Amino acid sequence: VAGEQSPGVPATDKTLYNIASLTKPIVAETILRLASENKLQLDEPIYPYWVDPDVKNNPWNKLLTPRLCLSHQTGFANWRRMTNGILTFKFQPGTQSGYSGEGFFYVARFAQNKTGQPFDRLAQNYVLGPLGMKDTSFTAQDWFSGRLAQPYANGGFLPPALTSTWNAADLVETTITDYAHFVMSVMRNEGLSPAIAAERLVMTRDWTSEDGR
Repeated sequence: VAGEQSPGVPATDKTLYNIASLTKPIVAETILRLASENKLQLDEPIYPYWVDPDVKNNPWNKLLTPRLCLSHQTGFANWRRMTNGILTFKFQPGTQSGYSGEGFFYVARFAQNKTGQPFDRLAQNYVLGPLGMKDTSFTAQDWFSGRLAQPYANGGFLPPALTSTWNAADLVETTITDYAHFVMSVMRNEGLSPAIAAERLVMTRDWTSEDGR
């Protein structure tokens, strides 16, 4: 480990980093492990369990599935702030690809509604706990004290970004060691059924055409 955790404080293997969009693989792995236990299906409709109020009147909301959310084919912008603060379909789900944090929020809300458990608890029960990732959290914790890496930008250190609510696309805090354990587990397909593990190799880009064929 090299560099500074904060001004004058060396980074160590206990330093906590905000991993930004590397949160998404943890969320995806949680969904895949749920699917491996038949708690949900990758191609089931999401709308019986979750419809965002912004798209409730658009029939395309019935096309959304966990697979399309995880493969960035929802049709949503990365964040709804990019579409005037309103979640909007930019294209029909499944016909194109477009990077979207909103898509990961969508599938996470579906998972928690279907299972009846908060998503951060699902992640803890299915990924973080089984892998022994004790230094990883979706929300701010007391044990963060003195361990947070401060971002550096424009010639100076910035305060760490913390949250009291889970985010399915950003803001997880973890250590280098914990995330390395996670990556190795993914590489070994641990916690997945053979059928779900095989789905990692399935190309899902442009899963459907606009005319439905």
